[in-house]
Amino acid sequence: MYESSLFCPPARSFPVTLGDMTFYVQSYQLTGQRIFTEQAAADGETVITNCSQRARRLVLEGMWVTDTEPGSLILLLDSYLRENTSFSLDLRTMHFADCRIMKYTASEQGCEPALTCRLELLAQTPPEEVTASV
Repeated sequence: MYESSLFCPPARSFPVTLGDMTFYVQSYQLTGQRIFTEQAAADGETVITNCSQRARRLVLEGMWVTDTEPGSLILLLDSYLRENTSFSLDLRTMHFADCRIMKYTASEQGCEPALTCRLELLAQTPPEEVTASV
């Protein structure tokens, strides 16, 4: 996908690269979670029998700016979803090495060369801090 030279994303958004596309993020939400398994003991008290950390859920909201028809973007997103494509991405100062799209929502706003998108990703590894190159 090529970025449009005729349309600029909002100034407060920042670029994130996913595969062959640049997504301009306007907001994101990252959810980390630990699940506990509880069972009742013989005396009626609750006992924690197991716990595990879940993969992080990452929701990106923003837009793709493109000179091509929206259908090509939708087909590419659908292939990433269908083929369980793994992405490496940098989100501000965090690097996620293994992300997969769980769900996408795309909508077109009139005739602008941009699609408003919401991506839900599963980040299977914890984020690492991005260090600046000197």
